[in-house]
Amino acid sequence: AARAALAAHMQDAGAYQAFHDALMSQRGKLDRDTILAIAASKGLNLVRLEEDMAGARVTAELQHVAQLADRIGLTGTPAFLIGSELVPGAIGIEEMRKLVAAARES
Repeated sequence: AARAALAAHMQDAGAYQAFHDALMSQRGKLDRDTILAIAASKGLNLVRLEEDMAGARVTAELQHVAQLADRIGLTGTPAFLIGSELVPGAIGIEEMRKLVAAARES
């Protein structure tokens, strides 16, 4: 899914957000067929999407992000950096608002 999202953005930055939202709202496993069906429903070119997913640019970006995550100690998702605080795991909206407010004050 991460490869597909990056490839979708490369192909059509305007269609990316709708594709991303559809991926994030999908329940269950995101397998290849499901990802491609969602991409098709958002008007993306599937041939180009698959080529870009396998391409060096997407691979390099994912490696870069993995290196950054490793450097700051992220081991899973979701995770948030709010100000200088690393928040591993899911948090509620009220907790997030408190952390953002505290970060803005500092």
